[in-house]
Order: sequence, then C-alpha cells, then structure tokens
Amino acid sequence: MTIRDHVRRRVLIGYALAFLGVGIFMASAFLTDGRDKESDFFLFGFVPFLAAIVFIHFAIRCPRCKGNLALTPAVYPTFSKKHRLNFCPYCGVSVDEKLQFS
Repeated sequence: MTIRDHVRRRVLIGYALAFLGVGIFMASAFLTDGRDKESDFFLFGFVPFLAAIVFIHFAIRCPRCKGNLALTPAVYPTFSKKHRLNFCPYCGVSVDEKLQFS
C-alpha cells in the first residue's frame, strides 16, 4: 500500500460518513413530514456528519511526518490528474512510496 492509497482511503471514509449523515438527515425530514420539529432522526444524522468533519480534519495526515493533509486541496478527488497530490507539502516525501509500518 502506498501513501497515496492510505490517504485516499481516509478521504473516502470521511466522505462516506458525511454522506451517511446527510442521507439520514434527509430521510428524517421526509419521515417526520413536518409534524415533529425535534426529531431524534436529526441527531442520528448530525452525529455521523459531525464525526466526518472531525475525522477529515484530524485523520488525514502524512504517515511519515504527521503533517495535516486535510488542509491541502490536492488530497481530495478531482476529475483531473493535473491537480492531484504528488508529495507531502510538509516533508517532501513522494506519495507513491510504500507505506512503512513501524
């Protein structure tokens, strides 16, 4: 597994949590039909969405130097390969190197 694969997996986990939270929130809006303003489904949707924000901010880090890659827009998937991340902006390691577990 390369560093790029590791970072991509963490980004996808964060996106999945965010979409799950939004999906639950939207389902709660349709299921309550406006009758119950304070639905418990709102909290069930808000918790995964908040967890996604915290996860993306704190868990997307360079495995070598622990630099916060969540602040780097090149980490997130785009439609072009021109803007993708090629090295860590903090330590300069290539993201195509093998991930070494210590």
